[in-house]
Amino acid sequence: MKFCELLNEYICLLGCTAKQLSDASNISPATVSRYCNSKRVPSPDSSEIDNLALGISTLAGSVFENDVSDKEAFEKVLALRSYEYVKETLRATISPIYDSAQAIKKFNLLVDSVSLNFSRLSKAIGYDTSYLYKIRSGERKPADIENFIKNVVDYTVSNHTSLAELSLIASLIGCDAKALGDKRNRHSMLMSWFTDDTKSSGKVSSINTFLENLEDFDLDEYTRTINFDKLKVPTVPINIIHSKSYYNLDGMKEAELDFLKGTILSKSKKPLFLCSNMPIEDIADDTEFVKKWMYGIALAIKKGIHIEMIHNLNRPFSELILGVQSWIPLYMTGKISPYYFTGRSSNVFHQLTYVSGSCALEGQCVEGYHRNGKYTLYSAKNDVQYYRKRADELLSCASPLMDIMSQDDNEKLMSILDLEISKPGNHISRLSTLPTHTISRDLLKKILERKGLSEQFEQVWNDLEWKRSVVKRILAQGTLKEVVSVLSKEEFDRYTPTVSLVVSGKLNNIPYTYDEYLEHISLTEKFSKSCANYTFEKDPNAPYRNINIRIKEDSWALISKKKSPEIHFMIYHPKLVNAITNFIPTTEK
Repeated sequence: MKFCELLNEYICLLGCTAKQLSDASNISPATVSRYCNSKRVPSPDSSEIDNLALGISTLAGSVFENDVSDKEAFEKVLALRSYEYVKETLRATISPIYDSAQAIKKFNLLVDSVSLNFSRLSKAIGYDTSYLYKIRSGERKPADIENFIKNVVDYTVSNHTSLAELSLIASLIGCDAKALGDKRNRHSMLMSWFTDDTKSSGKVSSINTFLENLEDFDLDEYTRTINFDKLKVPTVPINIIHSKSYYNLDGMKEAELDFLKGTILSKSKKPLFLCSNMPIEDIADDTEFVKKWMYGIALAIKKGIHIEMIHNLNRPFSELILGVQSWIPLYMTGKISPYYFTGRSSNVFHQLTYVSGSCALEGQCVEGYHRNGKYTLYSAKNDVQYYRKRADELLSCASPLMDIMSQDDNEKLMSILDLEISKPGNHISRLSTLPTHTISRDLLKKILERKGLSEQFEQVWNDLEWKRSVVKRILAQGTLKEVVSVLSKEEFDRYTPTVSLVVSGKLNNIPYTYDEYLEHISLTEKFSKSCANYTFEKDPNAPYRNINIRIKEDSWALISKKKSPEIHFMIYHPKLVNAITNFIPTTEK
């Protein structure tokens, strides 16, 4: 029996009208009418089902035997006096209809937006982690899509309960975060979102876009475009009185630009500290101010000032990744150290603290009243020292968002990796070319001889020993899965892959011949068969040719760009690490 049929039967037994049921259930008459006309069906775990059951059981309590045509009908009415009976019978008629493709699409949206941890999710719902990845990529479908979605929702409702996470879910499904405060209501609304194809969110994480932009980014071209290489740092001194206060939005903009002027025009090259959770929506549209502010940051970097910045990451994931992406050009200068706070700061009171070697800026406002904020600029020595001390205290409470290393920092990178691989764990790598630790002496000698570099063979082979030792140490206390974009002959001719080798003290990307490429694939397959903890997965798609990703589950993610320029991002923020771990690269180019 359909839900609408059973509901109409109950209304008939009670001898009431839809309007009376509406009043008793505290549900709008229009909604009850849609239920009766089969134009709408509530979610089985929704508050509407609870309200209907309560309304029907209440109305049944006021029906007497002489109000009903026969004894059998009255016995049915007596049954309706049980709230639990009514609720279960109504729920039993509701069978959610899932569009598998739509459900998986929404599953991916949920994964990206809330950063569901696949390792924990797989244990909670009884699915193998690798199978979840295949569901996510569309290679596989759950045998029971309804049960799969229910289990995912159960896990999400139980494990993502912070205010920030509820805000992300609310943003995703299009509701007020306050409505998700009740666990049952949260479960109901998520289930309803999965089954309602009219509800969809465009706020998807942009990990794929982030990596595509990173791969295509050319720092030399960027610096020419903005004339960074031609920037001249002015030396005209600026006089800032010992303290000056600014009010409202225009004052805030003036305060920030005055602070940057004071920093750039001073003789000091001490680090520039930036920490703010002030709202940015009110100024984002003022492109002139944003240009001036970024120009000021660029001038500070050009002057040789190192920037220590604590990012505000208490925001939806899509905005988080977009914010990180916008800083990539400046990150690549190697002059910025980004941090974040592990705790969640208040969304009610906003603060700003900037300090350089010559001045300091403090600001504050209340959520929703940014226009009433106050900002104070200081230049007195004691004030600057005070805020420098505050900056040091804030940095001591912060965690590094990422380490950013150029090709000149290979020793630092090796030191970090050496420390990280000493800890047990499972590793995943998504590589744009074949791993050098599987290359043989004979193949390496052949490649170097072809390039006229045979005299450097022993040195190059010894340099590769570090990579081989890294893999051995990983496999001794965990697993390593390497996913490699393997090319067909046609693709090879279009995008000739390279082997990365340190020759004459510099990293060289030496192109393979196709025979060398096939031989290296064979060697990697052979290594995989000989080692139980190592998995070599050939990916026929090649979305990135300039990016390598290495991940230690629940710990860190290393994104390496091979050229223009060579740069490495060792990322520590859990939400970013989890998103990078779980994402499936698209292949549309």
